[in-house]
Amino acid sequence: MPRFTKAQQRRDRTPSFLAAAREFYGAAFSPTDRDDLAESMADWSELTDAEQSFALAHLQYLNLVAQAGNQRLLVQCRSLLEEVSDVLHDGLEAQPAHEPQVGDGDPQLEGALGLDDLDDEFPEVDPDDEPIMVEPATAVPAAEPPVVPDAGSGQ
Repeated sequence: MPRFTKAQQRRDRTPSFLAAAREFYGAAFSPTDRDDLAESMADWSELTDAEQSFALAHLQYLNLVAQAGNQRLLVQCRSLLEEVSDVLHDGLEAQPAHEPQVGDGDPQLEGALGLDDLDDEFPEVDPDDEPIMVEPATAVPAAEPPVVPDAGSGQ
């Protein structure tokens, strides 16, 4: 049986792309109130077109790094799921195809469980026999609901 790989804990829990984004753009992307947001927008508008293009290209690069990390994790998850699937498939193949049910034609088992006496309690029904007619039950009159005094009447 294969041994599953143990997940390794990262010392630094912040991914590199996120640390870089916080380092370069932290104040601009985390305004706490309207004044901070207005200041970030004013700073952005003061940048030249080349500086804005560089900032956008850098953010796209950080986005691609993040997507590559996600892809790597998804590949690892798929690999682990395939391992689990293989082990489960092997385990299911090792089981017998048919597990016997209670009584399953074994006269000794049926005798021990008292299943051989069931034929005496429930005789076979002959389809030619007349059906037994049962008279319908008479209707029981409904009881009168209790009278509840009105809360506003003061009683």
